[in-house]
Amino acid sequence: MKVKIGPLDVFTSGSLLIEIGKPIEIFFGDVDNLKFIFRIVEDSEKEKFKSAVRLISNKEIELDLINFIPNGTGGGGTKYPVKIVTLQKRALYYSITLQSISKNIQPLFTYTFYLGEAVSNG
Repeated sequence: MKVKIGPLDVFTSGSLLIEIGKPIEIFFGDVDNLKFIFRIVEDSEKEKFKSAVRLISNKEIELDLINFIPNGTGGGGTKYPVKIVTLQKRALYYSITLQSISKNIQPLFTYTFYLGEAVSNG
């Protein structure tokens, strides 16, 4: 099966029930290949729906999702797919949403990774 969203090919997609404070690790291939780590951060000093990206190595990327669940309920996510790296000589994009209906219920984290245009130096 092949799924496209506009010009982007869906590479992988899923939904997870998560625990705040525990990282979400998504591996592309075995442990030696590309790895994304999403961290859900609650920080009342910072603005809602901010993200911070850190390149840990050329195969590992951390993304902090800051105040995506304000006060433990509600949610947030990306407005459009975000271009992040190159994979298989194509631009790799991601989209996420994070939703919670109550402080007492695990939040739902939904992600989609897309392959986009060919990258000549990838």
